[in-house]
Amino acid sequence: MTEKIFLLEKTINEQKILNLINNENLRIFSLDYESHHFLENLDVVHTIGDTFLTNEILQTIDDISINTTEKWHENELLKKDFNFNGVLLPHLLAPEFLIYFRHIFLVLFTVIEIINQINPKTIFCSTSLNDFILQYCKMKNIKIQFIENDTISTLYHDEINIKFNILKIPISFTITRKKYFKLLKIKKLFDYILNLFITDIDKSKKSILLLSFDSSTYEELLIEFSKLNLNILLFNPRKPVVSSFNDFKIIKKTKSHIIDLNIYKKNCLEKIDYETEKLSKNLDEIWQSDEYFQKFFSINDISFWNSIKKSFIQICNSRFLESIERILLLNEFFNQNNISSILEWAEVGQEEQECIKISKKFGIPTVMLQHGKYPISKKWIPFAKFLAQFQSSFISDKQAVWGNFTKNHAIEYGHNKENLIISGSPRHDKFFNFSQAKQKSHKILFATTGPFDTSADTSTTSAKIYYENFVKQVCKIVSQIPDKKLIIKPHPSSRYTQETMNLLKEIDSPFEIVMDANLPDLISQCDMVITFNNSTIALESIILGVPVISIQTGKWAEEDEIAKMNAVLSVSKIEQLEKEINKVLFDKPTKKLLHENGLKFLESYMAYQGKSSKNLAQVMNDF
Repeated sequence: MTEKIFLLEKTINEQKILNLINNENLRIFSLDYESHHFLENLDVVHTIGDTFLTNEILQTIDDISINTTEKWHENELLKKDFNFNGVLLPHLLAPEFLIYFRHIFLVLFTVIEIINQINPKTIFCSTSLNDFILQYCKMKNIKIQFIENDTISTLYHDEINIKFNILKIPISFTITRKKYFKLLKIKKLFDYILNLFITDIDKSKKSILLLSFDSSTYEELLIEFSKLNLNILLFNPRKPVVSSFNDFKIIKKTKSHIIDLNIYKKNCLEKIDYETEKLSKNLDEIWQSDEYFQKFFSINDISFWNSIKKSFIQICNSRFLESIERILLLNEFFNQNNISSILEWAEVGQEEQECIKISKKFGIPTVMLQHGKYPISKKWIPFAKFLAQFQSSFISDKQAVWGNFTKNHAIEYGHNKENLIISGSPRHDKFFNFSQAKQKSHKILFATTGPFDTSADTSTTSAKIYYENFVKQVCKIVSQIPDKKLIIKPHPSSRYTQETMNLLKEIDSPFEIVMDANLPDLISQCDMVITFNNSTIALESIILGVPVISIQTGKWAEEDEIAKMNAVLSVSKIEQLEKEINKVLFDKPTKKLLHENGLKFLESYMAYQGKSSKNLAQVMNDF
């Protein structure tokens, strides 16, 4: 029996933990990646807590996380108060709540397993679940001592990463959602000065609303829409439409306009005030239902409601009130403007769901455009509804897919073939049409992603360390290859970008970090691209004839068609890396075979190669 243990989630004051270690003979356990990294940087010997979790427990965590996300608001009394204008508010946050609850259950089950297997006499703990641990320790007759932990759990989009390059210097920092929206208000002033916002839509022309589209990525599509004499309306509720001079040029060139919902606020300000005040009062009453929440949020008849109550209420109050205002503004927007159709690609987001669900009341057809390569393994079926993948249904009316492979995959999972449009990929027209002569620059592009943390087993500290070791090894190997320069491009996701930047600070090998780039130009200059789990950049590299190594961190990645057809060289073991990198760089038969397999894959996966924008624009115009 271990006499004393210390359980740490997230981080605490360095001096607190050093004092504790010096004064107590403790066995220390990290409960998440952040605490592991914190302890490692302090050279504190510790055990990674989630190594106590079996595959069966990890599966249970997935099941219970999904069930909790879907069912916590199913009480009949709550349903009524959470329903606004036909929109069930908790549904809007389901993808983010899944991540929120999964973290809670990972920590919770880790604590239970550590206590059951170690059987300590005394526990020191600094976690967000202190109250639950107290109850569990009372049941087990274990002494407990708390160390203050001010960690407040948040949702995925509660923090926004700002990233850009100044010359060759990468800049990346994270701010809160609240501060980000304040910055957006300042940004809008400049956009108004530049006459980018639209206040009066020409009602003599059809209007197409592009929801959450990046203008630089979809430049060719905007150009094709502009040829059809359409009103092109851009609505990006979570990020600026114009964030670079290139964006500005595209908007002006295509005569596109940005939608600012705030211009409709004067028409429904009273209603916004009334409805938000009404919801606030209802929420205050809902959170008094302690008996229901205590019972629902429990494991082994021990409630963890008091542990999450503060963060959970804060999240719901803030995000639901946001939704009320946007829903009313969207209603006013659609009421005043005749929108012919909506094209979107991120329909699981809170803001996107609001827009699509309100548009349905006005009979506006919606089309979801495939925006990336979907993992097709059956492993992801339980999560498909949270990721807008074809193993589940959609709220959009029709779906535009890249080719026959995705269409057949969708039909296999019950989608109506009449609702599936083979459009090709507009974002890849620029890759297929890229004609600039390739310059021999001796560069190797390493497109990092982040651990594919959709499930419990891919979200553990061990899984993240496994991913990081691959990153470190790639940097080490490439640095030892004469005349090769490593370029690292972090994944655009806010969370992955920040995690990658933190990791790269620990690596001594020489490399250049690129936050934003002309991808066709960058990739075409490279001798090879390395990425993870068949990321979309692998497909883009194949289009440009650049060989790809895909590091597969799970068997599920090897089930993807791009891997099965050997269009990429798959590496699943870290000790294979050096041999395979050298093979792709210097073995001509290997490069030739990858190129041939890549062309076969593209033929089956991508329709309307180089002409997708024109094709999709015409399809949308026909609506």
